[in-house]
Amino acid sequence: LGRARPVIPSAQSGAASALTAEVGGFSGIADLAPVSATDIHAAGSRLIHSDGETWVADLGTSGHVYKAVSFSAPGYGWAAGPGFAIECRDGAWLEPRSMGDSAVYDLHVLGPDVAWAAGWDSASRLAAIWRLRDGVWLLDPVTGDLPNLFTRIWMASPSEGWAVGGNSIARFDGTSWTTSRHQEWGALRGVAGTGPSDVWVVGGPEPAPFVDPGASRVLHFDGTDWRVAFDQALGGLADIAVREDEGYAVGFEGVVLRLRDGVWSSIGRLIEADRFYRVTSVAFVPGQAYALAAMDDGRVYRLAGDRAELVWDSTVFTGIALVSTTLGWALSAGDP
Repeated sequence: LGRARPVIPSAQSGAASALTAEVGGFSGIADLAPVSATDIHAAGSRLIHSDGETWVADLGTSGHVYKAVSFSAPGYGWAAGPGFAIECRDGAWLEPRSMGDSAVYDLHVLGPDVAWAAGWDSASRLAAIWRLRDGVWLLDPVTGDLPNLFTRIWMASPSEGWAVGGNSIARFDGTSWTTSRHQEWGALRGVAGTGPSDVWVVGGPEPAPFVDPGASRVLHFDGTDWRVAFDQALGGLADIAVREDEGYAVGFEGVVLRLRDGVWSSIGRLIEADRFYRVTSVAFVPGQAYALAAMDDGRVYRLAGDRAELVWDSTVFTGIALVSTTLGWALSAGDP
């Protein structure tokens, strides 16, 4: 797939074509992993990279659906999806490694051979967590009642971390994972923090058109107890990004929450979305005063303060036909 753009022929260039195609198109983003303002990775219909200006898919990564990507340093990271994981070393993606019929939905890479993954295990048909050991992804023991799926994982350090899914929160103490159920909260989808005594979890029921507006819920862990930090009848939340004194949470129907001075508040439906398209991921860009939010249709927004700015919106064309230098058609997967 490619992004098509019109070209105006000129006498100086001698251009004969009325249309050129830029290879590297993609149709959706599920996860973001910014390393810097000019080194941003994303996972979705393909593995995607941005230099801060354009967003281009790696043509060598087609044939897979990517759910997660995480980088610990420039040139080193992992991506994964249903049945596989793939390593990036020295800036190049290596061959995918099979994980059988299991599915990875999130990753957190802390460094070379220090990484965790969360998702669904085909053998148990329940949620699972994997740890990278000597280049091999192995199941980590998890005790307690397991949900069907873990959707997000966040590691404060190699000895402490959290994963969420369904109405369960799993905590890692450096040795093993233990789950706790929170039936009253339900539908937990995202987790992030700044340290082991400052952990946030987001979720809430999805909106049902004309029936239920859904709920945006934010939970906070202070190192001892969990408390509800935000709960309003808005669309359910899908992901969260936090750093010292600020944060964003995003989800269905374009809902955006902002954390200021320890308090979450809704700053409106800043992102154009509906029940068919949702915001899938949000992440702060290191060294910058903004975060990026991505959607499952491939759009990317910049969040700064109480504002959202669309920074990437590529139309994906699946076919181009020209009958002359001035007449042709392009077939789009979405709006032309």
